[in-house]
Amino acid sequence: MNKGEIRVRIYIRSPEVIVMSHKPLYTGMDIFSYIGGLMGCWLGISVWAFTDIAETTTQTVIDFLNQYVKRFHHPPPTQNQLFFKRNHHSTLVSKYSNKSIRVAKKQRKKNPEVI
Repeated sequence: MNKGEIRVRIYIRSPEVIVMSHKPLYTGMDIFSYIGGLMGCWLGISVWAFTDIAETTTQTVIDFLNQYVKRFHHPPPTQNQLFFKRNHHSTLVSKYSNKSIRVAKKQRKKNPEVI
């Protein structure tokens, strides 16, 4: 040993070394991946809900318009309605032959031999 030197001996009873390291649970890419997946899921649900709301609204408007048209719009007469009308007994009577039937009845009353 030289003059001015000091030797120090250190004895370690247990030579175990504890190494502490940190490994993150999520990396940057994992976070963006999860956020993107959740946003896609919510947007998908939102679009699905929006289409359901739009369909329900459209169907409600169509039903309302159909009721409005049925209530306030009278359809043009059909072929039978052009030639027939309803009397108070709800039977169809010809519009054009009604007068001729009356005339024929009057003639039969006056002259029963003529048919």
